[in-house]
Amino acid sequence: MSGAIHYCAFDGDPARKAEMVERVRAKWSQGQVFPLSYLKWRTDGGMVSISGTLAETQIPEQFIERTGLPVELATLCEGLVYSGVEFSEDQAAPFGLAMLGSEAILGFAIEWLEAIPVGADLGGVVPRFMHSFLTRVLAPDFAMAAHMAPSVRTCAERIAGLWAQEIDGVQVAPRQWRSVRSDALRASDNSSDPWGYSLSELVESLAWPARGLAPEFVPIFQIFVKELRQFLTAPYLSGEDWELLTQSSVGLRAVTRAQRDPQLSHLPMETLLGRDPQSRDTVLAFMQADMQARLKAATQQARSASDRVLRQQMDSLRRFIESPASSTRAGCESPDSGGNPA
Repeated sequence: MSGAIHYCAFDGDPARKAEMVERVRAKWSQGQVFPLSYLKWRTDGGMVSISGTLAETQIPEQFIERTGLPVELATLCEGLVYSGVEFSEDQAAPFGLAMLGSEAILGFAIEWLEAIPVGADLGGVVPRFMHSFLTRVLAPDFAMAAHMAPSVRTCAERIAGLWAQEIDGVQVAPRQWRSVRSDALRASDNSSDPWGYSLSELVESLAWPARGLAPEFVPIFQIFVKELRQFLTAPYLSGEDWELLTQSSVGLRAVTRAQRDPQLSHLPMETLLGRDPQSRDTVLAFMQADMQARLKAATQQARSASDRVLRQQMDSLRRFIESPASSTRAGCESPDSGGNPA
């Protein structure tokens, strides 16, 4: 992709990588760093993120300069871990928070750092992962495949095709993106299957050039994973609770859509819900403590299934890190980059 920044992992220095990764490993083992989907660093003893600790900064430009890595790759790796863990109050734990998650999920916090080839240019990893992720969502055996409307699927396939062209270095005309974006918005507006909402909104959010979207991909991914995890609770909820969960998504989607309307966006959620008394009552019933407790219990029972899905994405991302499409190990010098990324 033309115009891309050239990166050089750890400035091509194995000793630099060893020192930085070991700093993270030590603090991670002591529970002093957390997987967050953004850079966070401070020197007053407060909470810090994995990537913030790696570079000892929360300023993106400094992170790139010190690590030679794309910020969006670091936040994606942390975001994957964050999506698979839960936090609970624990006064005996650092910062009063205990982090709960399976070994398969927590292990990725260090795995992705260890997988980075010294001197590699990892600038194309996130776009390639995005394409792989969307391809997986489109697979016939994906958990929610039956809920993807044909019009949504068509748009998703077009997005995947355009991304593939971009990854191969083909210039995609802006009008092609405008066309698929318009069609994806229309398909999302016409979506009528409650469990298809998250799929249509995912596809609508992805209808942009890969490089430009990469820094914004983590929250899009996390929102979808949250919906997927709820979907996977189906075998562990009663029919009544499943119907309540399903119908509450209808009410909440109506609120989300109303918040996009300039004439309604200033109104509080309670007012927006009140526009449809039936949806309001369903959402309020869903938010009751006893229903939330049952949903939490079902989510725990479905954890092995959701962890398996998340771990598959982690393994996919790790493979892209280990084998980047471009690599500049000879002192990280190339005719285009001139050394460290700008």
